[in-house]
Amino acid sequence: MSAHNLFSGDVDPNNSTWLYDFFSKGVHAVYAEYSIVPVPEGKISDQYYKQYSYSASYSSTDKKYELRFLYEYRDDWNVLTRNGAQQPPKQNTVYSSSKVQPWTNSNGLGVYTEKFERQIPNWLVFEGLDSLIMIQCKLGNLRPSLSGIFFQDELKYLKKLNKENEGSQDVLTAAFEFDPQGNVTEISKSYLDGYNSKRTNQAKNIQDYTLSIRNKDEALVFVEILTNGAKYPLIEGLKFKSGDKTSVIFNFDLNRLFHKFVPELVADPEKLILEYIAALQSVSSKPFTRLESTAVK
Repeated sequence: MSAHNLFSGDVDPNNSTWLYDFFSKGVHAVYAEYSIVPVPEGKISDQYYKQYSYSASYSSTDKKYELRFLYEYRDDWNVLTRNGAQQPPKQNTVYSSSKVQPWTNSNGLGVYTEKFERQIPNWLVFEGLDSLIMIQCKLGNLRPSLSGIFFQDELKYLKKLNKENEGSQDVLTAAFEFDPQGNVTEISKSYLDGYNSKRTNQAKNIQDYTLSIRNKDEALVFVEILTNGAKYPLIEGLKFKSGDKTSVIFNFDLNRLFHKFVPELVADPEKLILEYIAALQSVSSKPFTRLESTAVK
């Protein structure tokens, strides 16, 4: 997917000056810590506890990426085994080279853990992070070119779908603005205004997270992930905060970098688009060109 940008915030593009100044010093480190709580399945007791915990860090000094992961599952042993009638639930490892402590019965409490640590030297994913964000700050309040997202036959079908649903907010066309001829012109500002960080934790079962960037002057900014309540969102946003200063960037390349850093927090931008196209295809009788050779997983 080609690079397209969208800087959203105050109308005055100077609201990004502070962020430009921050990244002009260069990125020193990026850090994330977060936990995901799966939805309970079956019968549980007061001793039930299940959580995936992650911490990830990147240092520009040695260009090193580190990931630490812990999966813990605890519950009453009788509940887990149906009073000894079966084995505790089978657990699939999240990482193939994890260290696993199999189910143990500790005074009536069943305990299972998986631990994983990984270190990658010369990790170059964030090599251009500072320059990428600085470019967005210079560009100001732009919306992405849809020609980089959709093929021509998909744009034509969006036009047709919008005409068929004229006067109603169809879930697949509500994200766009159309010209008097019915052509898609850009992503709707009202659609983008619907993005917020409060929805993120619930949508992704995240219990809590922190994502921060430190520059080479040791200044710190925090990053929040913004999601949309639409069934098929087109993109996620990143909100940069420092004190009372905030800037929001919607950018496919930027999201791609952060997805590689924290894949459970930031969605794969290509996957979001393909899921949207698949939904669009499901209501179209004519197959789209890209889906003839692209499988949506």
